Amino acid sequence: MGVPVDRYRPSARDYVEHPAPPEYGNRDEVRLVHEHGRIAWRGQNWKVGKAFVGERVAIRPTLEDGRYEVYWSTCRVARIDLATGQVNAGRALA
Repeated sequence: MGVPVDRYRPSARDYVEHPAPPEYGNRDEVRLVHEHGRIAWRGQNWKVGKAFVGERVAIRPTLEDGRYEVYWSTCRVARIDLATGQVNAGRALA
């Protein structure tokens, strides 16, 4: 059995220090995530996560009336329910 250094191989991909911001579709509602991980949308502040402060996220309607999903790039990061006024983010999405 070998040691980790025997198996290590450098990545074939280059590391990108500052990747380009995600691009969203024309139908997406794009919002900037502000301090404390919140976005302002439809007259309310919705928490989507502190990890996204300073990032742009897209809000997309679902097939269920009054429910929306929030995406950072291609990853769903939150779900908003206008009927209940609740948002599920992070572990609550699972």
